Amino acid sequence: MTGDLLPHFPLKDYQLVEVLENLISNAIEHNLSLPEEKRYILIRLSADDHTQRFSIENPADNVDLPLSELYKNGTTSKDGHQGLGLGSIQKTLSDYSIHFAGSRNHD
Repeated sequence: MTGDLLPHFPLKDYQLVEVLENLISNAIEHNLSLPEEKRYILIRLSADDHTQRFSIENPADNVDLPLSELYKNGTTSKDGHQGLGLGSIQKTLSDYSIHFAGSRNHD
């Protein structure tokens, strides 16, 4: 069931699923590399009259690359393999004028 309160993302359903799957997989994979007491994932989906927002928060203790580097195609923080990549996600979202950003909180 859908209604006026549910967010509408302009990209195609399969693209939204691809983006969300990649971001959630990245968060899970990174969490598994941390001691159990440091693991957490916080996922938020919010919408109002003007803004739709999806966010994932998780610890990134072992990622030393600057965020700007992680958004470049071919860059990975993973050992031995690459996923879809944040650069590809950023490109997909920018094609639909969707803002994609990351931030770090060292506290």
